[in-house]
Amino acid sequence: MRNALSFCCLFLFAAMNALGQTTKPDSSNVLEGVYVPSTEQRTHIRELNQDFAKKMQEVQRANPGDANKSKRKQEALKLNQERDNAIKQLLGNTSYALYKKNRFSKLENDTLKQNQAKRIQQYQQKFGLNAQKATELYTLKTAYDRQKRAIALMPMISAEEAKMQIQQLKASYNEKLKALLPEDKLKVFIKP
Repeated sequence: MRNALSFCCLFLFAAMNALGQTTKPDSSNVLEGVYVPSTEQRTHIRELNQDFAKKMQEVQRANPGDANKSKRKQEALKLNQERDNAIKQLLGNTSYALYKKNRFSKLENDTLKQNQAKRIQQYQQKFGLNAQKATELYTLKTAYDRQKRAIALMPMISAEEAKMQIQQLKASYNEKLKALLPEDKLKVFIKP
């Protein structure tokens, strides 16, 4: 009985490791607050996405017209969940959570739009900017955040190339910030 219990515990521990339950992401894969999957992971994710796209085309061909719209939507949601589960299994829970954070959801996009005026007003007050400069700062930061996330998710480039592109993007972003903000305000805006 004791041996059976020990075997079960050992099996569960091995299964958790195999599924990535206890795997921590390599800190070298987190750059500028975004998770950059390894080149091997990117290849697998690209294959999963291609498989998903083929299955979606099959669903659309099998259910044409407005009458089948709800059926197509249900199938799409199911396929999307399957793809997400496969990516989660590939990356592990912690890395998957970081990977998923890279993707802008519609809700996050809507929230950004709703908070735009509030954020611009905060920039005006905190940095002493006029409305035009505060709007430029908001637009610049939002674009930078979106671009670094997009680079991190590009499936056709290696992880090293993605990291290099993010570093180049940051250098360009910092130069543009220097043109908008005085030195003392720049240090407050760019927190280490």
